[in-house]
Amino acid sequence: MPRLGMGMPIAGGATEAAVLAVEDFVFLNDVSGELTPVDTSSRTNLITYSEDFSQWTRTGNTAISATNITSPTGTTNATTITGLNGGGGNDLRFFPSSFSSANKNLTFSVHLKGSGTLRIQMSNGIDQGIQEVITLTSDWKRHQLFGGFNSTNTSSGEFHCNIDDSSSVTATTYDVWGAQLEEDSRVSNYIPTSGSAVSVATTELGDLSNVWDFDGTDIMLEVDPENEGAFEEATQNLVLNHDYEELGSELVSSGTFSVFSVDSGDVTISGDTASYVDGGGNPNSRVSLASVLTANKMYKVIFDVTRYASGRVQFIFGGGGAVSVDISAGVGTYTAHVLAGSSTEVSVKRDGGFSGFDFDLTNISIKQVDPNNRWSLGTGWSISDGKAVAVATNSAGFSITQNNILTSNTQYEITYTLSDITAGSVRFRANLVSGTQRGSNGTYTEIITTAGDDFAFQGLDSFVGKIDNVTVKEYAITPLNV
Repeated sequence: MPRLGMGMPIAGGATEAAVLAVEDFVFLNDVSGELTPVDTSSRTNLITYSEDFSQWTRTGNTAISATNITSPTGTTNATTITGLNGGGGNDLRFFPSSFSSANKNLTFSVHLKGSGTLRIQMSNGIDQGIQEVITLTSDWKRHQLFGGFNSTNTSSGEFHCNIDDSSSVTATTYDVWGAQLEEDSRVSNYIPTSGSAVSVATTELGDLSNVWDFDGTDIMLEVDPENEGAFEEATQNLVLNHDYEELGSELVSSGTFSVFSVDSGDVTISGDTASYVDGGGNPNSRVSLASVLTANKMYKVIFDVTRYASGRVQFIFGGGGAVSVDISAGVGTYTAHVLAGSSTEVSVKRDGGFSGFDFDLTNISIKQVDPNNRWSLGTGWSISDGKAVAVATNSAGFSITQNNILTSNTQYEITYTLSDITAGSVRFRANLVSGTQRGSNGTYTEIITTAGDDFAFQGLDSFVGKIDNVTVKEYAITPLNV
């Protein structure tokens, strides 16, 4: 049995599973968890200073405190970054020169080490940002972030890669080395740069003899081993936002209530904190933030309670969706998902359904769920807390769909996880071809031949439940007699 030798652990990002791979990247762990030989062929690192972070833009309190830290390769050229305080705005940014992200799939990767949590991000600087909060470790780990960007044209000074503290993350310092931006849907071998973009082209698979231990046997793969089958590139998951974790850019610019205004009642804003104290006045005491929402979209809200005596807080988004959050557990961090109505305003108020209120709120984060509209949501469907959620859905019109991702008359392997089912059943549909009807929690895999190009999950019998980790891959068997 082969054993993995000296390799660099690579943490998963927005749409990929965690990767554990050798640094020459002959082997890639795709979403299915399989180790697959990969010929990475031609690729380019678009970050022109991959190790010299003095050439990156620093904002807020961000500062370089050391440049002689031992890197993953043993050289003393990694960098220590300080100045983070968890309040956001303390950024380390790189702007690729004259680069447009329009209609491109991009992967940003960077080696990080430290403690606590950080945010990594790609943004076109206009209307789209893709980000992930990652957990640092005491050993070097390469983190990756993948995203597909829309058709908004961007140029120099707009698109950027970002490492920052955003709101609610906990790291105060970190070590960084080896940043890479590439036009691909997955991370590849790290390419160092020092002043210009660097391209690498190869037509051969790497020599595994130094990184894999086959009990003393050296193995060298061939690109086309004669009469031994063929090594093929791993099939990609065709479903975008397959784990329902994609979030939009931060909508509260400061990450605090300092940008909100007091609408009415017994609430005041001081610095970054909104204080709600019952003075016997307006029962609808609230603060608001205008022109931040998109109508009829779902949003994830994270906020901190720093003082609590009584009451509940209620979020009203777009003049429609209202969600009450029980904060009676007291001081701490809370999360809510809110569906916006038809307007663009956010209101945060005391819940008038409970007598008395006395609490302080701060560190608010609001991000759109599924910001790139990967999924079309039928009646009764929503995306919340990293899952597709169905509430009493029934019949053909009650589906969650991705259009134009399949090829007609092609065989596909489909895997998905169902949880929290309390009623009814669900099945996937590829146009007129339906999968098995499921009404129990669990992970399921099926193979079908499709009759069209659309993919959907359809709720039946007033289905109530959740779906996660959807994988749709073209099904093919290649004999490997190695």
